[in-house]
Amino acid sequence: MESQISENTLGEGVTPSVIPNLEQNFCQNISPRGYHCRMLAANGSPLCPHHARKAQRREPEAIEALAADLLDSVEDFQSPEDVNIFLGNLVKQVVRKRVSRPDACTLAYLSQLLLNSFAAINTAECRGQQEEEEIEEEQNKPTAKKWLWVDGVAYTVPESIPNDVAIETIRRKKAIAAASSDG
Repeated sequence: MESQISENTLGEGVTPSVIPNLEQNFCQNISPRGYHCRMLAANGSPLCPHHARKAQRREPEAIEALAADLLDSVEDFQSPEDVNIFLGNLVKQVVRKRVSRPDACTLAYLSQLLLNSFAAINTAECRGQQEEEEIEEEQNKPTAKKWLWVDGVAYTVPESIPNDVAIETIRRKKAIAAASSDG
């Protein structure tokens, strides 16, 4: 089998007449450092598919539409169910490549923080409710009583009060009552 000889000689490269056509087929995006994208442009667009998607994401209408899709059926993030609905919407948008991976990671992390705060709030509410129930139970619990004889009269006082304090209090109350009845 014979090899065909090219019209170009070694080291000459592509003929100049082909270069303008190639430049038109490359992406026209220029990076912040001044480099041209080396990808081929999409049909009918001056940008490659990657930069076309990026440019489309930056449009205000596209941002509003994405936000509406992410927040669809989410009311105010006041319950774990709202956060789970948001996460489901986020997964759908990541699969459709409307949300970048770093943005999705950030939103998922914020959702995790919301879910953790719900758990902390529920724990605090449960503790507060449990403490209220214990206080109410303590107040409604019948206290044990004991009998004390002071100056020939029987009195019932809670067992938790020491005898000398109870006797002193009873005598003070009797003295106040006697003074007010005399005056």
